[in-house]
Amino acid sequence: MPFIFKKFLSHGTTNPIVARLSLQILQILDQCSLTKEAHDKIGELYVNSLQKKLIRCWEIEERFRQEFNAAVSSYKVPKEKGQAIDIPQIARLEDQIARLEEECHNFLYELKNYIRDLLKVFNLLYSASFSEAGEFSRAVSY
Repeated sequence: MPFIFKKFLSHGTTNPIVARLSLQILQILDQCSLTKEAHDKIGELYVNSLQKKLIRCWEIEERFRQEFNAAVSSYKVPKEKGQAIDIPQIARLEDQIARLEEECHNFLYELKNYIRDLLKVFNLLYSASFSEAGEFSRAVSY
């Protein structure tokens, strides 16, 4: 069966997240001494879960960056001394502020879920039994 590439959320393999969390991960997994079951589960986690969550975070960040750049480029230096200055803002209306709060909430929620799913990968790779990310962070020694 040939390997099929599908765009996800209008993102193809030119997006570094898609490239790194699909093809490259699958190629790395081929070099690991894993059971086929563990290999398939990890590949499925990356392609069907981790990649989607990280893409959503990337899209939120991109929307914010575009709004920020538009606000910065709209700034005009006052021509005369003492002239009122219009300072650019990303959120000009209350509903935009609420949307920005919601976007931040969604970003953090997706990132939290990404870390939870990434923990499953560590459990499969190292035969660990971490159930929460806090357990993993305490187990890592520097």
